[in-house]
Amino acid sequence: MEAIFELGGTPREVLQHKEILSLFLPILREDYRISETYVYRERPPFPFDITVMYGTEDRTHLPNVPEWSRHTGGECRLKAYEGDHFFLNDSRHRTEMIVLINHTLRSVPAAGLAAGTGLRT
Repeated sequence: MEAIFELGGTPREVLQHKEILSLFLPILREDYRISETYVYRERPPFPFDITVMYGTEDRTHLPNVPEWSRHTGGECRLKAYEGDHFFLNDSRHRTEMIVLINHTLRSVPAAGLAAGTGLRT
């Protein structure tokens, strides 16, 4: 449990409370199973711009942030936020992230989104 706490994102109180932990562990196990069994398949780049948000102290994923640019035929905007992998939980960034997400989504034409993802409009 100490290793999970050191990753960040999980308060120590959750890890010390048996009832909460019994709800949390199946979710955590599934997260690990997915990350351990995921196999990347090369696909054509999206036909629209993408925005990548990341934590400046995310030791695991920070080196891979520039790789996102190969997943779009458009612009790849990178936005750094102070924090680790769980920077999303920091309320200081919340309003700015919401504005950025809304701006990004409004800039994607519905037809382009459907064509690039296989989703139906």
